[in-house]
Amino acid sequence: MRKLFRILTVPLVAVLVACGGGGGDAGTTGSGGSGTGATTSQDTILTVVLKNPNDTSAESIAAGGGSVLESTLKTKAGKPVAGQIVTVYNSILNDLVVYPSGVTATTDKDGKATVKISRSALDRYGSVPVYAKFEGTVCNPSCSANVVQYGFSSSEFLNVRADPPVLRMELRDASNQPTTSIGTTGFTTVRASLKFIDGTPVPNKRIDISGDPARVSFPEGSSQLTDSQGVASIKVIRAALNANGAGTLDGSSTLAGTTASGFVETTVVKSVLDYQVGNANIALTGLNLGTGSLAAFGNRPISVKVNVNGTLASDVPVQVTFNASCGVVSPAVVNTDGTGTASTTYTATLPNCAGTNVTISATAVGANSLTGIVPVAPSVATNVQFVSASPQLIYLRESVGTTQAQVVFKAVDSSGNPLQNKKLRLSLSNSSTGVSLDKVDNISSVDLTTDSQGLVSAAVYSGTVPTSLNVRATLLDANDAPTNVFSNSNLLTVASGRAVQRSLSLAFDKLSIEGANTDGTEATVTLSMADRQGNPVPPGTQVNFVTESGVILPAVCFVPPVTPATASSPAIPTSSCTVKIRSQGTRTANGLVSVLAYVEGEEDFVDVNGNNIYDAGDSFTDLGRAFRDDNGTAVTGTNGVYDTGEFQVPRVSAAACVAGSGCVGDGVWGAADVRKQATIVFATGSSTIVGTASATMLNLIIADRNGNSMPTGTDVAVDAGTAESTSPNGATTPGKCGADKAFSAKIANTLAPSQFNIPLVGCVAGSFVNVTTTSPAGLVTRGTVVVQ
Repeated sequence: MRKLFRILTVPLVAVLVACGGGGGDAGTTGSGGSGTGATTSQDTILTVVLKNPNDTSAESIAAGGGSVLESTLKTKAGKPVAGQIVTVYNSILNDLVVYPSGVTATTDKDGKATVKISRSALDRYGSVPVYAKFEGTVCNPSCSANVVQYGFSSSEFLNVRADPPVLRMELRDASNQPTTSIGTTGFTTVRASLKFIDGTPVPNKRIDISGDPARVSFPEGSSQLTDSQGVASIKVIRAALNANGAGTLDGSSTLAGTTASGFVETTVVKSVLDYQVGNANIALTGLNLGTGSLAAFGNRPISVKVNVNGTLASDVPVQVTFNASCGVVSPAVVNTDGTGTASTTYTATLPNCAGTNVTISATAVGANSLTGIVPVAPSVATNVQFVSASPQLIYLRESVGTTQAQVVFKAVDSSGNPLQNKKLRLSLSNSSTGVSLDKVDNISSVDLTTDSQGLVSAAVYSGTVPTSLNVRATLLDANDAPTNVFSNSNLLTVASGRAVQRSLSLAFDKLSIEGANTDGTEATVTLSMADRQGNPVPPGTQVNFVTESGVILPAVCFVPPVTPATASSPAIPTSSCTVKIRSQGTRTANGLVSVLAYVEGEEDFVDVNGNNIYDAGDSFTDLGRAFRDDNGTAVTGTNGVYDTGEFQVPRVSAAACVAGSGCVGDGVWGAADVRKQATIVFATGSSTIVGTASATMLNLIIADRNGNSMPTGTDVAVDAGTAESTSPNGATTPGKCGADKAFSAKIANTLAPSQFNIPLVGCVAGSFVNVTTTSPAGLVTRGTVVVQ
């Protein structure tokens, strides 16, 4: 260690002579006795050194106190000079050191003078020059009693340091002995000490340790606070059991302090520590799979122990993977616990595990696998569950709707677990309705074997008559004999599904369109249907349309699929379909256009005995052929009878229509083309304005040029009038004839002309009322009505 000190040499410029004495040596009394310190020689040497409490030279002031500045004053001949005052001081601003016992001291018999020096604060680091000063005196040769004639002094400085604490690190093993290796026990710690050079600890300071994450990790965190002894212990383990090689740990601590000049400064002290990661030998032992047979679909804990280098892996987690030949191990990948044991649970989740020996294996990287057997007992069926019937509503065999449903049953044990290879017998609750099971036209029971999910399924086919029924599934024993374990499906309904005449409705969104003289004007046509029970007809039901004029787009429509159910709404069948009619081609003379919609359905009947089936003797609606009655002249557009040339729908079982009468049926209940006809107006855009008016009321009739309704939505307006008025001087101002208030209206959705009753004002006989119509296409018609 380099000693820091300065040698202060003080050359004296005069010789001290004692009065009344002989010619003795300088620095002696006149009698030639030894020096008393009352006078000093000019040729002396002053040395200054920093010492710590153990009286050894130091480079830095001790943090724990007890440091001194030791000044030694001797002659050149080496003799100590006692009784002289030495003063220490700082020539610059000093916030680093203090002098707890003052700044002066007197040399002792050994020529030594000590001044205590301390740090001003433990968090201040740096250096500061400290000066030592010695003052001497000289007598004139003629003086007496050592009268001082003049003095002399000199000073020199010493750089004094206040160093930060030092961070040191070492590895300790499980026995708290120093080591250089990170073992597999998990008890290796980094012992980091933060102390000043004199051993003074720094408590409550954070120590941060880092290392190669591929080799080491810190299971309890890589930072700790120092304790009262300035020590922090941080556990370090290998990052993985297959990690090896050498590495370096880096340690640091950040200290916030001030410099000698008082400026805030952050100091980071660091340390490094080399280490070695040894090899790990992993072995699996003690595979525990329980004892005895496991119940079907049961579960039990399983475990295995792991040794590392012959010792249980109690602190270093080892990852173990379990597998089963049938069923599930969950979780399949686990780490060893504090006892070196990896534990999990096996469950015989699948039906085919029952009655078998299941192989369980445990594996870990670097270790040989272990295997064992878990015998699973055969399962016992205790219940049959109905799972589903989809759909629950099917339609008659001849219907366009769905004619087949699928029913599903499950065989389960007492815990509700599915069972494989169990026989279930499925049968119909009502086999006299024409419904068949599993195969078309089969009404006998069928035996089915459950699959790996414990399920069986069979098809149910509709017959020719509406009905409701269940399917029963019965568990069979080992001899295929029925047991008392069974379940019934939900009710299956076979609906007629065919539309009937009394349930049809044909509607236009606009009963009058501007189509007499304009091509391309459209209206929406919708046929709504239901079967005999008022239920929706099946999706896919086909509807045909024909028209007397214009074009139907498309000519055929199909009932769309059911709107799926949502969380807030059930499934919604549509039971209708929609097309458009567009004006074009040859128009009818009177502007009335007949549209016919027909669909294959059945004749309605009165179910006398309530068996939901037509029986002989039940009255029914005997429908003949459907035809389009399109030669009428009334608002309805029909005359109610078939006329030669009108369209009719051919049907083999129905006789042809006869002119001048209707179309008669065949007298036999059965299928028929149910039909609905409606009339739409191809109206002119120009109007016919007819009205009568009195002085106070206008009665107005608006029609198109054919005497039908104007196009739906046509605007009708009547000019506003003003009443006659008289001024204060008696002068009269005639009124203006017109509506009492400005009048406007729209033509409603109708086939017939529209009538309006409008109050008038300012009218007298002979006055004119102005009326205006504006069609949807913008055609304007103006007219006047004369007041009578």
